[in-house]
Amino acid sequence: MELSEFYIDDNILFIIFRKLSFIDMIRFSHVNHLTYNIFFNNNKNLIYNYINYDYKRFYALLNMYKYDVNEITKMGITSMENMKTIMTDNDKIYYDLRYLFELVNKGFNYTDNYKNSDKKVILIMIKAMKRCISFSRYETIMKIYNEPILYSLRRNIRVKQPQGFLLLKI
Repeated sequence: MELSEFYIDDNILFIIFRKLSFIDMIRFSHVNHLTYNIFFNNNKNLIYNYINYDYKRFYALLNMYKYDVNEITKMGITSMENMKTIMTDNDKIYYDLRYLFELVNKGFNYTDNYKNSDKKVILIMIKAMKRCISFSRYETIMKIYNEPILYSLRRNIRVKQPQGFLLLKI
C-alpha cells in the first residue's frame, strides 16, 4: 500500500495495526479509503470482544458502525449468556444490564423461551426495557426510573464492585 508516496507492505501494515491502541486503530482505519476498506470488518467485529467487558468501547463501536438485525441478535444472545453482576453499596447484587439495554435500544428482539429461571428474569427485563423506549435516549433513561426491575440502569446507583463502573451515557 502506498501512503504519501511511501510504499508499505501489507504484512507490515497489519503488524502496525495490531500494535495500536483502540482509538488509534479506529483513527488509522479512517486515514484513507484503502485502509478503511481493509480494516472496516476488523474494527466492526471488535465489538464482540467488548460485550459485557468494556462498556465504553462497546458503546463507541455500537454507535460508530451500523449493525444489521442478525448481528444485533447475535450480540444480544452473547450478552444474555455471559451477563455479569454488580454489587451496590448495600451489598445487593444486580445484573449489569447496560450492554443489553444498548442492544434493545438498537432493536434487539428476543422472545425465545428459556427453561433456566435466570434467563426468564432476563426476558422480563428485556420486556421492561422495551416498554421504556421513547422518542429520545434521555426520555428512555428517565422512564427506566419507573421500572424497579431495571434498578441497575439508574444513574444514581452506587456500585461497590466492579471498580470503575461506568453509568449509562445520556
